[in-house]
Amino acid sequence: MSAYSRHYDLPVEFVRALIEQESGWKACVVSRKGAVGLMQLMPATAQELHVRNRCDLRQNIAGGIRYLGYLRGKFGGDLRLVAAAYYAGERPIERRGLTYSNIAVVAYVESIRRRLERGSFGRKGVLPR
Repeated sequence: MSAYSRHYDLPVEFVRALIEQESGWKACVVSRKGAVGLMQLMPATAQELHVRNRCDLRQNIAGGIRYLGYLRGKFGGDLRLVAAAYYAGERPIERRGLTYSNIAVVAYVESIRRRLERGSFGRKGVLPR
């Protein structure tokens, strides 16, 4: 995970907080919407990322971090927007940014920020308010 995070210039603490939020560190958990694995990859996203087995830890983490890296570039490194787009999809966040009024998206980003602020992953202040 650290190597993938470094490669895509993402704080590993951010990735860990996202995994904790997405799956609770359950390797092959399936969501009601069909997302699978630690990073909760949807079927179409996994296919785009060349992830064949979403339950395979290495493939799931590599694909999820690759997608986060893509989002990081797309949103100018703003990890709040990266988290929002990971949760809600790129299009609504592209259109409205942090003014996106979906309460679930706001709560998701805040949950990631709180996990980082708790310092449970070794570094505070990775995700600004």
